Amino acid sequence: MLVLTDLRILLAKQTSQMMKENARQAREAAKQSGQGLLSQWGAVIASNSSSQRYLQMNPQQILGETAENYALTNNQILSVRVSERVDQERAAREVRLRIKTTGGKLQFVYAQASRGEIKQTLQQTLGDKVR
Repeated sequence: MLVLTDLRILLAKQTSQMMKENARQAREAAKQSGQGLLSQWGAVIASNSSSQRYLQMNPQQILGETAENYALTNNQILSVRVSERVDQERAAREVRLRIKTTGGKLQFVYAQASRGEIKQTLQQTLGDKVR
């Protein structure tokens, strides 16, 4: 997960154990609110495709969540390229995010994301570094 702040981007790793715990909590919350089986299942699916919980956390909590989480300050980021690829045979689409930093290059692939939304969000923080 990428978490954007005014000063830096936090890179937060989602482990399978964390995803299982998110799913368990979502299922339990749906069950306690009286939702049926299908609604509980929907809550589980939504729990693993959402980064909303990071909105409730401060940057230090996010960085301390796993040993692999880290931050890049905005001045360490040299350029960002957002591109989209469509595979006609599989009827699949993916968005690629490439970040060039003072320490190297990072690449992320999103199967369920909008190129425009990602680019617009990153431009709000990084401005002209995003292409």
